[in-house]
Amino acid sequence: MGKIVLALAAGSALFSVSAAAEWHQATSKHFIIYGDMPEGQLRDYATRLEKFDAAARLIRRQPDPVVGDGNRVQVFVVPSMLEVNRLYGDAEAGIGGYYQGLVSGPFIVTPLKIRLLNGRTDRIDPEVVFFHEYTHHLQLQSTQKPMPAWLTEGFAEFLGNPVFGKDGSVGIGAPAMMRAEQLVNERWAPIGDLMEGNAFRLGSAGYWIQNYAQGWLLNHYLAFEPSRKGQVERYVAGIEQGQNALDAARAAFGDLGQLESELRGYIKRKDLPFLRIDSSKLNVPPVTITRLSPGAQAVMPYRIQSKTGYASVSVSSVLGKVRDAAKRYPDDALVLRTLAEAEFDAKNFDESIAAAEAVLKIDPKSTEGLIYKGRALLAKAKKANDATLFSEARKQFVAANKIDPEDPEPLYLYYRSYRAANVAAPKSAIDGLHYATVLAPRDTYPAIQLVAEHLRQNNLKAAADALKPIAYLPHAGQTRQNDALKVLNLIEKGQGQEALALAQKELFPKRDEDTN
Repeated sequence: MGKIVLALAAGSALFSVSAAAEWHQATSKHFIIYGDMPEGQLRDYATRLEKFDAAARLIRRQPDPVVGDGNRVQVFVVPSMLEVNRLYGDAEAGIGGYYQGLVSGPFIVTPLKIRLLNGRTDRIDPEVVFFHEYTHHLQLQSTQKPMPAWLTEGFAEFLGNPVFGKDGSVGIGAPAMMRAEQLVNERWAPIGDLMEGNAFRLGSAGYWIQNYAQGWLLNHYLAFEPSRKGQVERYVAGIEQGQNALDAARAAFGDLGQLESELRGYIKRKDLPFLRIDSSKLNVPPVTITRLSPGAQAVMPYRIQSKTGYASVSVSSVLGKVRDAAKRYPDDALVLRTLAEAEFDAKNFDESIAAAEAVLKIDPKSTEGLIYKGRALLAKAKKANDATLFSEARKQFVAANKIDPEDPEPLYLYYRSYRAANVAAPKSAIDGLHYATVLAPRDTYPAIQLVAEHLRQNNLKAAADALKPIAYLPHAGQTRQNDALKVLNLIEKGQGQEALALAQKELFPKRDEDTN
């Protein structure tokens, strides 16, 4: 996700650390939630999120595998929408929350209270944003199938407006009123272009919003219309088997003009159906609430800034605050973990190693401590081209992987340690990279690395399989999706080396987003 960085005074903070701060942590199977809020309120919020997860998995028939601490979704509940937008990088962006599915750990930023931004009259419901983005998280957990934007965005809209009943039930598929209004007031995209999923064409013609609006209507209609049962699955299967998405649509849905006519009639109905799931059918995991230690209370606002990428503050200003907290709380593991990260981000690698080692003395099984010690050693190894340091860095990543095998970050960094040393990665590292892309499908950079690795080995089928999800990834951006399709076309023509050159030119970041 692109960020707009706004310069603030060196000592500024996005939100103040109140003397009456009441930061708690809610831990459940799928989430780790941090909020400056009372225990009961946080418990209710965490339970609500887990209910949605259970309902979404039920209707999608999606398995619920073990999730490691490193890959649970971290939810940062900040005081208001203004803080959400500042953390995003633009105080006037007007967003109600945002999600990033990074290999270092997925996170969502959401506001505790809704405030109007700069006199704006539009009211953005942050829960809709949360459930929309979390649906994407679930989609990509369960499948690497290529899905055009109307399907991914429309399905996220379909699930993104749940109704929580007082009896514990969850309603799925309630009408998305904002999308219904867009269908009435905006031009509809040509249904063929929508089905084909050409992000560049839709965007340049001004139809991108219809991936959400028409996409929602399509998903809703296809879910509840009995005569259309199974058509979406046939559409996706056709694309996966190599059909053009438009040809797959015609084969699955038949006459697209007839489908559009049915949709225009469907939106005019007074009542649209939705699915109510009784509480007895929901497997909702327990929630544990912990009040953060005094040190963690003090450092949490700065930890959120570091985890979300310093979009509106400088690394040095955050580091100064974290160092102050570490002086006051030298034995607090969370403070020291945050210090190890901030020192690393400031490129103070020796200091990062020292902080990570202090963490490991307190908690030898801290994967975050091992990862930052390994990352700092890897950075030093790259600078000095030191084989011993490369080896020592890999040991940290292996140790972290043994503690939490479902954390994608150590797997990815282990692979990167070989690329950084300019030596061929062994099969174990490539296998680890592949699993990291499965665990963190929203982070395109590991996937692009995997595509490049397969192309270097002239394994064109594996390269194409790894690239297809990027071409249709939600929110990947029209330019990147278009470039991914160009690379995919070269691979399918058997032009592996040309595909590798184009991938390195257009898909790899223009700047070093991956500091290792």
